[in-house]
Amino acid sequence: MPDWKTIVQDRVASMRLDPAAEAALIEELAQHLEDKYRELRACGASEEEAFWQAERELDDLTPIEQEFGKNQRMPKYDTVPAGDVSARSFFDGLWKDLRFTLRGVRRDRLFALSVVLTLGLGIGANTAVFTLINTLVLNPLPVPNSSGLTVLVRADVKSTSRSNVPLPLSYADLKDYQAGNKVFRTLAGYTSPRLLTLQTGNTSQRLFGEIVTANYFSALGLTPSKGRFFLPEEDATPGAHPVAVLNYGAWQTRFGAAGDIIGKTLRLNNIEFTVIGVAPPHFIGLNAVFGPDLWIPTAMLEQLLPNEMQNALADRSKTAFIGIGRLKPRITRSQAQANIATIASSLAREYPEIDEGHTAAVRFVTDVLFASSFGGTSTVVFASVVLLLVVGIVLLIACSNVANLLLARAAARQHEFAVRLATGASPTRLLRQVLTESIVLAVLSGIVGFLLGYAGTTLLWS
Repeated sequence: MPDWKTIVQDRVASMRLDPAAEAALIEELAQHLEDKYRELRACGASEEEAFWQAERELDDLTPIEQEFGKNQRMPKYDTVPAGDVSARSFFDGLWKDLRFTLRGVRRDRLFALSVVLTLGLGIGANTAVFTLINTLVLNPLPVPNSSGLTVLVRADVKSTSRSNVPLPLSYADLKDYQAGNKVFRTLAGYTSPRLLTLQTGNTSQRLFGEIVTANYFSALGLTPSKGRFFLPEEDATPGAHPVAVLNYGAWQTRFGAAGDIIGKTLRLNNIEFTVIGVAPPHFIGLNAVFGPDLWIPTAMLEQLLPNEMQNALADRSKTAFIGIGRLKPRITRSQAQANIATIASSLAREYPEIDEGHTAAVRFVTDVLFASSFGGTSTVVFASVVLLLVVGIVLLIACSNVANLLLARAAARQHEFAVRLATGASPTRLLRQVLTESIVLAVLSGIVGFLLGYAGTTLLWS
């Protein structure tokens, strides 16, 4: 006797009926087919002929489908063929893994907090230190093509050791190097920050200013954030143009980022200066950490500092300026040094009482950046390497601790994994779940590390 229930069940499966309605329909149709089969056999039909004639009763199920309304049908769904690895099925599984991971994080908050804080501290420390080193060593100046900048300083001819502290040039010698060199596209000069007195009404406050040549900002390739920089004529006649360019930070803090700062008058050392511009953000001059509040043209040097710099624009014995410039294309530092040494020899012959025994050296800009603040480039590089090693070890320790925590948690979940494998989960599925948990914890740790790194960098700069 054929299994009519199985045959009917296969035929009506596509109708997606409610389980109760489907069971009743299968029972009814199976009974009908069995009766039909018995009737045909009683009339003398063979077993095969009776089977095929009875089964033909199921060829047209349209009346039955119309008889069952929508309320007796199951909701529609998209079937996924066996072996289908569509993007939808992948992301559905990933979303399930993610939800399971988030539930696990909420359930075991102490474990998640330990992992995130441990790894976040290591990431934050490395981020803060690398940001500091990147700013001071790798990209020390916020100017275009800072690696192409070189400095010009005074040196002793008989000196066999290279001093960490750059020796300044006199303004007159700097002018001769500007006019006589054949290797610099542009050569400017600047002094170290000088203490000035800003007088406002009946009060006074100290600030620092640098004396620079008119082409100082153009040599660095900077553009002002407000106003303009110095014009050549403002640096030509001593005492004729009392103008100043403000540091962006000083404009923000000392003057409240006033929108009308251009044209404002500042009384510095009893001289009225007019603000003509504001330097771009983050530029603090050619010093690694400490920068001036404003810049003033060299033509105002003797009037601004009458006691310290009297006759400094003509007296070759008064050394105060460091040269800064960019070499011409295809000019190497050794070629520039040879050209500058030739000019220095000429100056020594022309002014033996002052320049004899002295020459000039073309050096990397980092030698000047770190010399005054940290004791030289080698000191900074060594300190940077040591600092990176320290925070690197901290990160390794953090990773080791997190690895131990994850291993301990995996050992505690052996029973869970065994149950899931016994209920049909594949090893690949469990591996993907564990990887998802690790990635979620790593992302959370990265966010915490970024926040801690930002806070640490802000603290270091403050």
